[in-house]
Amino acid sequence: MRLHTRSVVPAFGTRDYHEDVRERVRRLADAGTIDDVSVEAWGNQVGTSHSEHVDAETAATVETYQAWADRHDVALPFEERHCNSTLIDDTYTVLVPPHLLLAVADGDGTVLGVAPTVNGSESVSVMDLLTLLADRTDHDDQRASVSA
Repeated sequence: MRLHTRSVVPAFGTRDYHEDVRERVRRLADAGTIDDVSVEAWGNQVGTSHSEHVDAETAATVETYQAWADRHDVALPFEERHCNSTLIDDTYTVLVPPHLLLAVADGDGTVLGVAPTVNGSESVSVMDLLTLLADRTDHDDQRASVSA
């Protein structure tokens, strides 16, 4: 399980939600529902693979999540921004990630779920995905191996 955040210090108005998500993740880990959790701070924007100003690993991760979303007919709430820099005389595109993004993968690294997502008027939040994971594990009575 990978939890991506814009910042290790949540933005004003999102702190309670961040704390609730982290507490829920801790409880799932304590219960043995998940094996491995990583938390990454992406910053306020993520470069794309079509830009010189990019962290290749982060861009590849975003592309993996986008491919999962495309296969499941959902959208990830990244905002695309086009930037013009007179300082470096360049134009480039960045993605503004959601405040929190959760990705669940199996032991082989295959993405099983990403949140938040939107499909028309329906949406799945990070907390919704954590609830689904907890409920599914309770019903299956199996240990979920979710590591990315």
